[in-house]
Amino acid sequence: MIDFEGKGPDGFTKEELLIMEYLEHGRGNARPMPYLAERAGIPTRTLQSIIHHLIVDHKKPIGSTSKQPAGYYLVSNEDELDEALVNLRNRAMSTLHRMASLKRVSFDELLGQLRIEDEEHGH
Repeated sequence: MIDFEGKGPDGFTKEELLIMEYLEHGRGNARPMPYLAERAGIPTRTLQSIIHHLIVDHKKPIGSTSKQPAGYYLVSNEDELDEALVNLRNRAMSTLHRMASLKRVSFDELLGQLRIEDEEHGH
């Protein structure tokens, strides 16, 4: 796991800055995960953690796509943002359906359970 405490004066880790440097603007310039991980000298799991951190904590507009060219990119317009959001929604819905199946509950039951858990945790 990456040490997010070793931050520079701008609040970014060395690895985060490297990833931001290697990302290109525009979906057509998406960089594959193995390319980014190799360039930064980190495992792909660490790269995923860094990308998550850049999006959630630093509010960087990083999209991902499985269409060619597949990979991560810096969102550069509203259409790309919409596409990135649809991709995230589709992945989230697929994951939720898998959870419901594993728990042997309906999708609606799962959503109700998650809502209760979320409220219990103060979200």
